[in-house]
Amino acid sequence: MPDRQEILASLYGAWRLACFDENGMSSFNISVEGFWRSFFAAVILAPFYLMSVSHDLIMPEGGFSFWATLVHFGTYAAGWVIFPLVAFFATDLLSLGHRFTALVVAVNWSSVLIVSFFMATGLITTFLQGGAAYVFGVAVTTAVIVYHWFVMRTALETTTMIAMAFVLFNLVLSGMLVLAADRLI
Repeated sequence: MPDRQEILASLYGAWRLACFDENGMSSFNISVEGFWRSFFAAVILAPFYLMSVSHDLIMPEGGFSFWATLVHFGTYAAGWVIFPLVAFFATDLLSLGHRFTALVVAVNWSSVLIVSFFMATGLITTFLQGGAAYVFGVAVTTAVIVYHWFVMRTALETTTMIAMAFVLFNLVLSGMLVLAADRLI
């Protein structure tokens, strides 16, 4: 588990990347230990994930749905495991294996900012009406995709197209996990 200083430094690095500052990478611990500790971001985000799926966890007649909880925890964990596994092989295939650890660390910690952006967007759009809420949501989603691309490109020290391929894979993976959870519940 990372200590408070590593968590704050990592979140600061993610923020610097959000400001399109490539030097944000220097705030991450990209050692093997830092790689494993970066998965603490999943612990930080777990309560927010639970809030977002809470409607599935409570049964209509009252009570708690053990099955829905199991499915959501399974897909949540899968999202944190599948991307690094595929990225491991993809970076090796693309001769970027030496950047794998940096990629996963940066993606994990930037996920905290991404979820924060979406949570703030959800709160703000409740006060906006109709088209304004839609336009704001699209703008934030676009900004998050661009941020995610910048994180991938910077961490991998690669081309725009390779970074976009990683972003697209991560988006498709997320969508597939949401669909899988919906079908199983």
